[in-house]
Amino acid sequence: MSVREIHTQIIRPARSEIAALSRLPVASIVDALGKTGALSHCLKLQTPGLVLCGSAVTAPGPDVTVRRAAIDLARPGDIIVVAAGGGKERSCLGSATAAYMQSRGITGVLVDGMVRDVADLRRLLFPTVARGTLRSTTRRP
Repeated sequence: MSVREIHTQIIRPARSEIAALSRLPVASIVDALGKTGALSHCLKLQTPGLVLCGSAVTAPGPDVTVRRAAIDLARPGDIIVVAAGGGKERSCLGSATAAYMQSRGITGVLVDGMVRDVADLRRLLFPTVARGTLRSTTRRP
């Protein structure tokens, strides 16, 4: 059994540093880090034309309770990283959660898994990186 720890003390870079990084090509940042730190090629921006850059607050797993804890810990300007283990069977994020995150000042989300409601995520202009999308939704016709 693995032990998961929730770290509530998050060291965040200055907003000016994040703003400067957001204007650089990702490849330049990876090169400056000694060619480390790049995301898996399986993770794709689901909201073309938007930039995902900010301090990361990680949800260690796809469980909704863990994701809510991460959202509660996040500050305006942060991004949520959902470590969902790359699962492709179910969605870890939809537009309702994204809208809630956005209302709290969270600037985007990275999901190591699937998301849904991608058209709504694009309309919200909510930067979203994920392995892919599912059509399933909890909405009723």
